[in-house]
Parts: sequence; structure tokens; C-alpha cells
Amino acid sequence: MVDVTPLDRVVGERLRLLRTESGVSLEEIAAEARRCGLGWAKSSVAALEAGRHSLDLGELLLLPTILGRAQVWAYEYEQVRSPARGDERVKVGRHPVGLADLIPDDDRLVRLAGRAHTSTRSLRALFAQLQDQRIDVVGAEPTVGEEAAKQAERLPARWCQGIFEAIREHHRKRTPPRGWHPDDDEEFWPSIGQDVADDANRTAAAVLGVPPIAVALAARARWNGVWGLTGEREHRLAVLLPGMHRDTAPGRKLQALRGHITRQLLDELRPVLKGSAPKKKRRTR
Repeated sequence: MVDVTPLDRVVGERLRLLRTESGVSLEEIAAEARRCGLGWAKSSVAALEAGRHSLDLGELLLLPTILGRAQVWAYEYEQVRSPARGDERVKVGRHPVGLADLIPDDDRLVRLAGRAHTSTRSLRALFAQLQDQRIDVVGAEPTVGEEAAKQAERLPARWCQGIFEAIREHHRKRTPPRGWHPDDDEEFWPSIGQDVADDANRTAAAVLGVPPIAVALAARARWNGVWGLTGEREHRLAVLLPGMHRDTAPGRKLQALRGHITRQLLDELRPVLKGSAPKKKRRTR
């Protein structure tokens, strides 16, 4: 009997690999799918990765666009021989996900419909002809990153300039003398958008009386330019309870520690957030 893998499962396996290599969550994929008009939830993406969601033609053609909006990349590798480690695969680059990247480069047979099947190599070669094509999504909402950038434009310009300079200084310390600007960093606004949607960030914004976008930006400026409030909280928690101590700690203890750390973080953010409140428009009579 010929071993044939359903197309949905093949695409799902590749989606999981591409997503995890890019460090993108299930919810981030679902969020961008919803912005393109699809009724996907986190469970929809999980079902797709498990091969339980049947993609129709429109969804399949749209998937590279959704992944691109969610900052999922297809990474390129080369086999390198190291005297110390022997042969190893080394990441050498990346490119936007295309249709061909949704198919593995192996010799499996893929079921298309009914009893019809083809090889993954043939299917990948067919999709490669459309690799550089992008679907023009009319009516799609802005991406998470685009929305975050628009929200930042509503904040006082002078405050934002100071925030960006502080973040630039963090980057300068790590990679001197290279400069940094938020609009030149393709990962900056999408990651800020993810921070804005984070529950801890939104709760902190309510406590501090400022917009969530201000908290997300201030957190980058206050700490290391790379992660936000939740990232800094978990970093400090890992210092207090490293490794197995954190894994075996009672839930109440973890909750109490997170609460204590969060209060410290909010105190550290307050001076950074001075001057971040958007100016109120005057009412005209």
C-alpha cells in the first residue's frame, strides 16, 4: 500500500516549523488572519498545524500574506563542517514565506483530492513559479505593527524622540557604532504591537493612566530596548527562581512574586512616562 500524506497535514507541519523558527505565537497568526477577514482563532491555527483544518484554495493562496503580516520568515540554511562539531546546519539568511515554502523539500507523496496524489517535490516546484507573487488584500485592516506605529503618532512628539533615543542607546551599546531607527527595524513595530495587546501591558496602562502604546515604548526605553513589561518581569523572575526552582514552585508563590516584581516595574516606569499623555483637544464653542 502506498503511503500518502494529506496536503493539509503537509502544509500544517511546515506552518508549525516556520512559525516556531520565527518565534511567532498561534494567536499572532490568528490575529493577522482576522485582519484579513478570516474568522480564525488560536485554535484554528493549532488545528491547521495538526492537519485537522482543511484549507480551501483562497485560504491557501492567502496564507503567505498572513504569515508575512505576522513576521513569519522562511529561514535559509547551509551545511557547514566544523572541526569541533562536525557537520552542522547554519542559518545564513531568510526571505518572505511564499507558497513553495509551505511544502517540504522531500520525496513524500501528497494526496491532492480523492485518490489523486503527487510528490512534494513536484508540488513545491509548481508553487515556486508563484513564489514572488503576493495577493493584494483589499479591505484588510492594518497589521499589528502598522497599528502600533499609528498609535505612537498620537503621543507627544518630543516624548517619543526621547524614547527612541534611549532605545537607540541600548542598541548602540550592543552593536557599536551602528545606528538605529524604529522605521528601519522591521521587527520593532510588530513587536511593540504585540506588547500593546499583552494583558500585563494593558493592565499597567490602566494603573498608570496612560495609553498602552506609551507603556510598551517606555518599557523598551527603560530596560534593554528589546523586550517589554512582561519580558522584563519574567527575566527578573528567572533570576530569583532559576531553572527547576521556578518549575517546581507553588502557583501561589509564583503569582505573589510576579505581583511584587510588577509593582517594582511600574515604579521604574513612572518617571519615564512623564510627558507621554496625548494633549487633549480644546473644545470650540
